Amino acid sequence: MLYVSHFNRIAVIRREAAKIWPGNQKIYFKQNPANNLKLEELTEKLNEMCSVEEIGFGKGKWNI
Repeated sequence: MLYVSHFNRIAVIRREAAKIWPGNQKIYFKQNPANNLKLEELTEKLNEMCSVEEIGFGKGKWNI
């Protein structure tokens, strides 16, 4: 199940990136501040959707 959700996340990221940068050209972020800004906006947008939830190690009732 973990692999399915992982691949779904990759698909979402690729789809959203293709909306901003269509085509098959190499994208440079350090040389182009506009692309860097677009990347930051994209990561903020996808952060909540693609982040991994905390599991809570050491906080369960069986922690000794």
